[in-house]
Amino acid sequence: MFTQFPIPPAFTLIRKGDASILIKEEYKDLLLEQGIENVNIFLEEARQSSNYLKGRARHPSISIKGGKRMVIRQYLHGGLFRYFTRGFYLFGSRSFQELALTEEVRSCGIPTVEPIAAIHRAIFGFLYRAYLLSLEILVLTI
Repeated sequence: MFTQFPIPPAFTLIRKGDASILIKEEYKDLLLEQGIENVNIFLEEARQSSNYLKGRARHPSISIKGGKRMVIRQYLHGGLFRYFTRGFYLFGSRSFQELALTEEVRSCGIPTVEPIAAIHRAIFGFLYRAYLLSLEILVLTI
């Protein structure tokens, strides 16, 4: 399931319960201490102490070490399809593929978000939910 792409340097694949997490070594201890493997509980706690960024859905932005902020994006289908599937996906490893591609783009010197983890949480059979965690980009306005 997760062998369709190379794991980027400085990332480790961890399996805990129903969650598989591709996580950057630099943030591994911090995120595991905060209980990132149980995404539902982690998100509920994060919602109480976070700002929100808007996209197709609201994305919590949480303070982490060194004055940085982390954005948690849950993958959701768009259009009419989302009313039937919500945040469920069938087969694949969408968040892991995006993390690997984003890291490849970053290694070429192209400015983009800095991913710190991707989560694939098995729901039932081949159904899963996916999340991408990245550092928040600060935009300065003049």
